[in-house]
Amino acid sequence: MYEKIWYEFIHYKSGDYYLVLYIDRIKLTRKIANISTLLLSTTGILSWKIWVYLPAVTSSIIALIQAFRLIENELIPADKEVEKLYKLREMYYEHSILLENLFIDFRSDEISEKEAKCSFFELREKTKEIKSFNNRTNIQISKILQNKADKKTTDYIYQYHS
Repeated sequence: MYEKIWYEFIHYKSGDYYLVLYIDRIKLTRKIANISTLLLSTTGILSWKIWVYLPAVTSSIIALIQAFRLIENELIPADKEVEKLYKLREMYYEHSILLENLFIDFRSDEISEKEAKCSFFELREKTKEIKSFNNRTNIQISKILQNKADKKTTDYIYQYHS
């Protein structure tokens, strides 16, 4: 039972860290996209005197900006999707805390193995909601972010559980 609780805790702790990193990356990507669009638009408007002689270039820049705006939400998740990710992250965080408390109680013999087993499977029942919510989000797995999340999880374990 000890290992089951531990591995479930590690899974949700790592998932929590991954979601934090994933949301941060989305926010940075959206910020860069918005600033780039703003700069291109402003450059096009402010240098209209130059572009008068090159209408094809002007039209191309405007067309690219408009095309990017149309497909932006396909490339970068919309704010509504990011809100779902915040909610999912909150669920992972809360669940990891419950598992960590169960693990600590069981490791320090505050509860018996039978109590730990009952509590563990009660918590497992609650993961149906988390898994269902997770399936409704379009989270793309990034090996780089996963490695960072694993490192943060390992650091957390060494700091608080070694």
